Amino acid sequence: MTSLKLNLVVVTTIPVVAYLHFPTTMARNNWIVGGARGWIVPPNPNYSESWKKGNEFFTSDVYWFVFKNKSHNIIAVNKEAFDACDPNKDANATLVTKTRTRS
Repeated sequence: MTSLKLNLVVVTTIPVVAYLHFPTTMARNNWIVGGARGWIVPPNPNYSESWKKGNEFFTSDVYWFVFKNKSHNIIAVNKEAFDACDPNKDANATLVTKTRTRS
């Protein structure tokens, strides 16, 4: 009888744990970087910090950089180039060309 109870607990617990874990591992959020204002020159030094405060970001998320056409560009760089704010420090720096415009 003890073995049956233990099996019942294992059989019912595994699907519940899997169900509770599934949304967090498979969730994918769409973020407009900068929030409602979009990608702009920060109006104050803490603008980016306050936008991301309270949000949790995952590698599976999609990030939208919304800005006025031809006013900015996006370049994928390594950490060294990012920290230096110099794309020339990354030999593999890539201009992101896959964009969409709002109608």
